[in-house]
Amino acid sequence: MMSRSGETPDISSGGSAPLVSLPPIGSLCVSHDHGTPQITTIRFEGTNYLSWARSVTLALKSRRLFGYLSGTTRAPSPTSPDWSQWDSENSLVMSWLTNSMQESIARNYLFLDTKTDIWKRVKITYSCRGNAAQIFQLRRQIFLLGQGDRPPAAYYFEFTQLYQEYDHFDSLTLVSPEDEVLIRAQEERNRIFEFLHGLNRDLDLISV
Repeated sequence: MMSRSGETPDISSGGSAPLVSLPPIGSLCVSHDHGTPQITTIRFEGTNYLSWARSVTLALKSRRLFGYLSGTTRAPSPTSPDWSQWDSENSLVMSWLTNSMQESIARNYLFLDTKTDIWKRVKITYSCRGNAAQIFQLRRQIFLLGQGDRPPAAYYFEFTQLYQEYDHFDSLTLVSPEDEVLIRAQEERNRIFEFLHGLNRDLDLISV
């Protein structure tokens, strides 16, 4: 059986080669990804916070490093034997975050001390409900969106993704459940009209 303690297990006489001990899981994650500057294919450019944050979260959880963002993985004492590994992984996660941002955005966070600081600052700046700048940008993107030279399914995917983000920033809460049902139905109908309007003319038969 392999040992994770760093000690070579005792091997009974029989000529078998000793088993190699494994390094800690965190170290495996770091050594595996040191040459990878990007953690997600989604580049944060200011108006796509929700999809970017979700992608980063999943990527870090898969590497067992999300604790660095959530704050559950705390910095040990600089004199602790665990300091070197923590400092290396902290720097790695910070590098991943800034490298997944547009350069003009990343410059605002390069000199923060920890990745938790970066994560919280970005969230405060870009994820607040009612953020007028975000609402304006998303409405503009939706207004200008059209099918173009791509398949209808790809156009539909981007259309729904933009509206998911829009609903996050411009959520509407009504006291009356009956009113909410009616307004939601009206919104859904209007969005169907918007989507159909963006389809190419050769697909007008679908709109009829």
